[in-house]
Amino acid sequence: MRVGLGVRVGLGVRMGLECGVGLTRVGVGRVGVGRVGFGRTRGLGLTWLWEIAIRPERVAVTLTPAQASVACGRHQTDRMSAIPEGTASMKQFRPLCVAVAASIVAAILVSVVPAAPATATISGSLSVSPSRYVGGQAVTFEGKLGVSGARKIWLQSYMGRPGDEWTRVEGFRGKTSRNGSFKFVYPAPSMFGIKYRVASRGRATPAYTFNARSQDLVLTTVPNSSAVGAGEALADRPFTIKVDTTPVLTRRPDLPSPVFVGRDLTLQKQDNQGQWRTLDRTMTDINGYGSFVVPASTPGCPLFRVRQEEWTKGGSKIGWFPSFPTPVDVLASASSSGSCVTPPAAPSHTNVPQQTASDSQVAGTAGGTNRWGQSLWDFAWEIGQSLTARPSRGSDRRGWWLDRATGLGRASQHNGGLLLDSQRLWSGRGDFGTTSAT
Repeated sequence: MRVGLGVRVGLGVRMGLECGVGLTRVGVGRVGVGRVGFGRTRGLGLTWLWEIAIRPERVAVTLTPAQASVACGRHQTDRMSAIPEGTASMKQFRPLCVAVAASIVAAILVSVVPAAPATATISGSLSVSPSRYVGGQAVTFEGKLGVSGARKIWLQSYMGRPGDEWTRVEGFRGKTSRNGSFKFVYPAPSMFGIKYRVASRGRATPAYTFNARSQDLVLTTVPNSSAVGAGEALADRPFTIKVDTTPVLTRRPDLPSPVFVGRDLTLQKQDNQGQWRTLDRTMTDINGYGSFVVPASTPGCPLFRVRQEEWTKGGSKIGWFPSFPTPVDVLASASSSGSCVTPPAAPSHTNVPQQTASDSQVAGTAGGTNRWGQSLWDFAWEIGQSLTARPSRGSDRRGWWLDRATGLGRASQHNGGLLLDSQRLWSGRGDFGTTSAT
């Protein structure tokens, strides 16, 4: 028996399953003689035929009735017996041999479709610039794959937790130049210690470890009279609130963030229902500072915060970020007592349960691990998303988070997740209200 192999690629217009090699075929609809198609299963044993086919040469084969009975079932023996032995051909009979067809297709899939390599060969180089960035900021990936020729490339990430593997980063596709080099811009991840690499089929660059800087803001009230102190202002007079978007703080190695000159800043005041109402807007200067003049108000203890708004210049996708609520003690006179209540200091030591190794054995989402099916929505803050960004994944990618605080706490994104933070440090004023995100 002679078999000629030919591979043809197209869009595919047939539905059916067919096996040949001069023996038999199974078809649904009109199919060509001697063609073996393979593709995606569509229920009831049918196969959707792409135009990828192996075409054996149509030749006569020697097949005894007994052999036909074994291959195709005894119900075909009588038909085979009516044909002179040794002259059976595909054109002369078309028995339904599902078992034979399935075995031939399976053999072809194994032999024709190459398996993806379990591990990639590490070669080439990878650098990322700038070296200081926040999650969602556009950074430049540059390097070489270590092999010549234009190739399709993609990004892979690795968190380094027990059970984690290199996974493809959604939303990026690229191509190397003929000498194997590449250069492209893509938003930086928000997580600390996550590794990225550029990969192609069977190849990958060395990993690059990302440690994004965090966003943060510090507000300072400028007294409107020499008779009042820090954080105080006299009633019936305007006062100034200054904001620093690149603060340097104790025990915060993830600060300061880079300066984004001209980034919008929004001053907000909390109402009696705990909602934030916009008062004014400005932009950052070359040093990352901003300033607001607050209209005169009545005595009390109003809470203010500043939002640095989203930044999308140069391919960045940085979401908005809030400051902690900042109280201003507005006094009726210089001799008046303040209205802002100072709660007791927080304890200097707090018992926090330690995470055991078994708590982090499973990587990925719970839905994927436990096979719960596709999520309706899956929020993540992995590449600079804000609280009001839509879900990163899911079948219903609608909705957002609404943050609310009646004290000095805040809800914000940090290290790729949502963080409810009661206060900046373990001493001084704490969150004497409620902080929530719903």
